[in-house]
Amino acid sequence: RDLARPPQVEGAMADSAASASQRRRRCGKTSASPVLGSASRASLFLLLVVLLASLLQVVDGKKKGKAKRRKGNEGQSGQRCVICQAIAFESRRAWELARTTKSGSPYNYIDNGPMGKSAEDLVSASVQKSVCNRGYLGKLPNPKGYAKHMPTVEYDCNNVLEEHGPTLLDALTLGDEIASYCWEADICGDGDELAFDLKEKKEPGSEL
Repeated sequence: RDLARPPQVEGAMADSAASASQRRRRCGKTSASPVLGSASRASLFLLLVVLLASLLQVVDGKKKGKAKRRKGNEGQSGQRCVICQAIAFESRRAWELARTTKSGSPYNYIDNGPMGKSAEDLVSASVQKSVCNRGYLGKLPNPKGYAKHMPTVEYDCNNVLEEHGPTLLDALTLGDEIASYCWEADICGDGDELAFDLKEKKEPGSEL
């Protein structure tokens, strides 16, 4: 037989149940908080890693885009690259003429001793006369649009011929390709273009 509980007992039991429920809710919140905090920190860390990787890619791309281009030695006139090409072009043409001239043929010169002026002397004299004069220099291509001060241009021409003429003649003597000479000699830079047709033109049957 059920016995009726006194009101005081019922109230105490209700208060105990409410207190237990509140404790469970507090415990639930407390135990869940570290888990949520760890997840938030992990997400934030991952976001920072992604942002850092993106930033490094952008910086690396800018460095590659700003790779330093090699500049040539333009001289006081700003025309040394074109002058060098003109000297190479005229040297090759003079060399072809000199080696077919009996007294200046390099074959006669080498095999039978000097017969008048050598081919090298003929080429040097020809280039000095045909290139390093104001009339020829005034008609040179001027791709960068520099104002031409003819005494300075003429000085640079004589200087290039004096410093590089013998090397060019050696290359011609050995049959070397001279189209890239002015770049290899650091007279022309990466931004300069070929202004003369310096590609080797082989005669029919020369490869035999």
